[in-house]
Amino acid sequence: MEETSKDKQALRRQMRTRRSLLSTEEWERRSGLICFHLQYLEEFESASIVHIFWPIEANREVDLRTLIRAEYSGGRTIVLPRMDGNSLTFLPFSGDSNLTQGSFGVWEPNSGTPIEPESIDLFVLPALAVDRTGGRLGYGGGYYDRTLHDLKSLKVVTAFDFQLIEDVAVSSRDVSVDLIVTESGVIRVS
Repeated sequence: MEETSKDKQALRRQMRTRRSLLSTEEWERRSGLICFHLQYLEEFESASIVHIFWPIEANREVDLRTLIRAEYSGGRTIVLPRMDGNSLTFLPFSGDSNLTQGSFGVWEPNSGTPIEPESIDLFVLPALAVDRTGGRLGYGGGYYDRTLHDLKSLKVVTAFDFQLIEDVAVSSRDVSVDLIVTESGVIRVS
């Protein structure tokens, strides 16, 4: 295993541990602030079709469910990912009752007409760590990197403040993000 890969694995473990230490109240509070900042982001407000991930509660991912439900109720097209083998398919959110637990404990739409990634205006992505240059560390499966590599859509990471680090080691296969939203606010990547 090359050094960068070892470093990434160590950082993934560290960030998973940090997130697991958040109390339910703190996780909800921080997630609520992130939802607030994301909701009023100009690029978010103007997007017609938005991809948002459904959080894995046990992993203490940023909880965007309230925002997903509110935007869906308001008539915006919200899409969620579904893992199909080594790739992602994007399906419209049509309510909690249309979700089933898929691979890795991810809640996914169980029906709907797939939406092409090129049609999605803005992608809200999970991360274990992110840096101010847009380097993003995911879980290591490469699903989003493979899917979004050649897309021009805006890519936004939601993360807790402690997940914002000095430098994420990235390779040519890794997709950078354009915006970072934490509980403290929005960071525009230059």
